[in-house]
Amino acid sequence: MFGSVRASLLNKRTVYSIQPISTRSYYRLFSCTRAIQSDSLTAIAVPIHRKSAAAYSTNTTAESTKGSAAIDNNSDVKHSHTGAAIDDPTEHDQDFIVAIPTGPMENPNYHKGTVWFDNIFPFHLGLLDPRTYWVKYYSKRFILHQRWSRLIPPWFPSGAEFQFREAEPNLKEGGLYLKFKYKGGTIEEAIEAIQAHVHSTGIRSIFNFGRINAFEVKGRPWVEDMVFRIPSRRLHVEFHGPDLSVEQLYREFRSFGRIMDITIQPSSIKDLPRFASVEFVNKRSATSARNCIHGELIDGTRVHIGYEKVKSSFSFWNWAISNLRISIPILLAVTAALSYIVFDPLRVFSIVSKLTDRFSFEKYTETAGAMWNGAQSSISALISATGYSSMDRSKIKNVRSTNQGWDERETEAKRLELHYKQAPETLVIVHGPKGSGKSELVRKSLEHHKKKLFIHCEDLVGQPEYVLITRLASQVNFFPSFGFMSQITTFMDAIITATTGAKAGLGTTKETEIRKILDCVTKAVTDLTLDQREARQKVLDELVDKNDEYNHSLSVPEIEYPVIVIDGFLGKENARGHFLYDMMAEWAAVTATQYKVAHVIFISDNPAAVREIGKVIPTKSVETFILNDATPETALAYVHRRLPELDTKSLWPSIEPLGGRLHDLDLLIQKIHAGLTPTDAFDDILHRSVTELRKIGLNEEADKSKHEWNDVQFWKIVQMLSKFDEVPFDHLVMHPIFKGDTQALSQMERNGLITLIHSHGRPYTIRPGKPIYRSAFTLMTQDTRLVSTMGILTAKQLISDEEKKVRVMEEEMCQLGLLQAHDGISTASFWTGGSNHIQSRMDYLASKLGDSAKKISNWNNEEARYRKELKLIE
Repeated sequence: MFGSVRASLLNKRTVYSIQPISTRSYYRLFSCTRAIQSDSLTAIAVPIHRKSAAAYSTNTTAESTKGSAAIDNNSDVKHSHTGAAIDDPTEHDQDFIVAIPTGPMENPNYHKGTVWFDNIFPFHLGLLDPRTYWVKYYSKRFILHQRWSRLIPPWFPSGAEFQFREAEPNLKEGGLYLKFKYKGGTIEEAIEAIQAHVHSTGIRSIFNFGRINAFEVKGRPWVEDMVFRIPSRRLHVEFHGPDLSVEQLYREFRSFGRIMDITIQPSSIKDLPRFASVEFVNKRSATSARNCIHGELIDGTRVHIGYEKVKSSFSFWNWAISNLRISIPILLAVTAALSYIVFDPLRVFSIVSKLTDRFSFEKYTETAGAMWNGAQSSISALISATGYSSMDRSKIKNVRSTNQGWDERETEAKRLELHYKQAPETLVIVHGPKGSGKSELVRKSLEHHKKKLFIHCEDLVGQPEYVLITRLASQVNFFPSFGFMSQITTFMDAIITATTGAKAGLGTTKETEIRKILDCVTKAVTDLTLDQREARQKVLDELVDKNDEYNHSLSVPEIEYPVIVIDGFLGKENARGHFLYDMMAEWAAVTATQYKVAHVIFISDNPAAVREIGKVIPTKSVETFILNDATPETALAYVHRRLPELDTKSLWPSIEPLGGRLHDLDLLIQKIHAGLTPTDAFDDILHRSVTELRKIGLNEEADKSKHEWNDVQFWKIVQMLSKFDEVPFDHLVMHPIFKGDTQALSQMERNGLITLIHSHGRPYTIRPGKPIYRSAFTLMTQDTRLVSTMGILTAKQLISDEEKKVRVMEEEMCQLGLLQAHDGISTASFWTGGSNHIQSRMDYLASKLGDSAKKISNWNNEEARYRKELKLIE
């Protein structure tokens, strides 16, 4: 080991001798108060045996003392101990080899010093500070190009000599250490000259344009780059020695800047080391004080300085946490204001874009599609003119839309188009049974309308609150919606309530969120309508200014009111989220009848829809469009136009029983296109209808409690409507099976099983829910097993109801018999004739009992007959 040390030292320019020293001398050497540094040597202390040390020098003590004196606080020699730790400096059981310079030494006339320049770089803010890499690059160029030379005065007092040693940046605290040698004066004089130069020139930082200050470094600077130790205005000053007073600390720290407060650790606290807190007004003052005083010996006490996080007792955050009842409403108000200022205009813009199809891809492809259709028609005409067409022109017809070729539908569509051109005055409802083509009719009427918006209630009602709000926002293009914030705020409100005991009011209800969306829709349609009104008024004002009523150079633009279509209204009136229907109706009434900025169209198959809409506009009538089934002749013409290859004779046997329900006609056309014959297609639709009736009407594969009618009541409907096209409402409702209950019939109509025809404001007749149901009812009555089963159930219910009546009449007859047999009844009957009245009542009850007995007997016979038929079937 000694050989390697000797070889490494011989490579240096200065000649060294390696001599052993005692343990005490080594301890004194390495326990000096200031770090020993050198630019050319790192001395290595290697423990060797005491006997080996005598082979190198006889003047060990003298040379060791000389070496120790040479390595003092102003020497450039760096040393390090690579042997074992020194536990006791008085040990003499082994020696250490130390490399001691024996060549030329430093000039003792030079004094070494360090000056600190603050505000050279910006503060390091943390691990994710984006300026870190650029500041590192700038610091290297700052030193490489000697830009620090501007901070040094060009001259010093006469006879003084200044030599630059080293520049070391402290990027974390935004400053620079400049180490120098000074001859011909004291270090304090050199520092004063540098400070005067910096102050007179007014050099400023390129980062914040603040002044750069210079301070003398009196302690042992500690440059570290720990990420989470961020510079602050407050310093943590540790005392390694006796405590310093406030006056002593103020005298040392005041030169770096104004001080807010100095706090000494209370004497009652015995924790070591003792400390004090010094808080500056400026953070730059704190960083300068730490870099200049850290490690300084002040009146026998060495101080170590770090940073403390400033926790102001009057900070806004502390106030907000301690006053939640005040801060949370303020926060909500600020959030609402920001939402109104920033997000609401963006949401209105998004809804307007949805209304006008501003960013719709289909809008820009319609022109290309029209051009392609025109070119295709021209090519077809050219081929036909040249005689090369091999196809029948009757087969080249495109499949038309569902409403084309239907005179009644086209008439209703024109009525709707005419209504759109008028100013909004009331609400509109398009009503009709399921499958009657209500939505298709409205879409056809809006085919050339540019400002339209569709809201599908069937996709909203019945969903969880979060899904409902999200889907509604998506349908109207309410963006940004932040629907997830509703759940987060509700959760936070619950946490705050559980911890503080007071409701914070953060959570919002679903009604509030929906109303916010609808209000933005109102704002969007209002902006569209008002812009058109202003443009129209501007043209009218120009015409008035010219005073020319017949001037046709300026055309007065018509106002195209936006149309909002609410489809599926009251489609799921008993489902979860049905409150949406009421909110939609109220909002539509305000938008259309009060603001008069948009038409609102309701599409519903619920007979109660007209009544519910009428409640929100009690002073105005509802514009109603009722779609009925087409006549068989119109239905035949409609199908024949879609299937021109088939003659009417082959279609009529299927069209006549199918009726004029648009959905069923389209289904028939689809099945024929799929390859079925008209008869097979009709039979398939018929059997599907029977399955549907049994599943819904007879509660097969369903919960019996879901409907407000029973199987026997529906079977009575099947029996009656299989024989007649329509049945009087009053005749059926007073039947013993219904017993005057109209709720069952209303629920059947709501589920599309029957249709109630009203006259003079009340139900008048009953018809099948679909024309195809008439044939389905007939087919159901031809099912012997079903007829027998339902006959048994009907007989049981009638017998049960009649027996209840019999029991009531028997109880009454018993009471009358007891009254007649009373001792005083003969005397009373002589004057009042009571016995005759009682007897007549008993005779009436006896007659009714006889009738009931006959009915029960007949129903028992019917039940037995049906049971016998079931046995024969088996």
